[in-house]
Amino acid sequence: MYADPVFSRGSTLPRARHDPIFNFDTDAVGTATTFTDVNDGLSATFSSPNDPGGGFVVFSTFFSTLTGHVLLDPGPAEASNIPLTIAFGSNVTSIVLDFATDGSSLLTMSALENGTLVGSVNAMGIIPAGCFYPEGTISFNGARRSQAVWGTHGKP
Repeated sequence: MYADPVFSRGSTLPRARHDPIFNFDTDAVGTATTFTDVNDGLSATFSSPNDPGGGFVVFSTFFSTLTGHVLLDPGPAEASNIPLTIAFGSNVTSIVLDFATDGSSLLTMSALENGTLVGSVNAMGIIPAGCFYPEGTISFNGARRSQAVWGTHGKP
């Protein structure tokens, strides 16, 4: 089994100027990728290589530090270990994301500007007391980007 990312209602995109915050609490449970949310004039389109068909789905949380609705895989397409792509309506310079995985694999966030890699970071979650899944925060700051891709690699 591969670890798969879960993206929380606390997903903060971006964290520089006016700080729009994206969460999935206004998205209906069962909403599958591809979909677009808009906050404070900035759009974020959530998709995966398994779309159409729903690589990820909005789901009610069962995690400790992630509250409200989360973006979870497998979605309706029943695909696991797939990346999530977030395309922004304009460039951002900072991204902070709360996450959970279903195993001990690294979560990698790759930042792209017009399809060109401008950087990447890795993070691992820790299992909160009384819980079963690693949870954590990952962030990327500095370079301008129009797109971010999250995914896990390795087996738990």
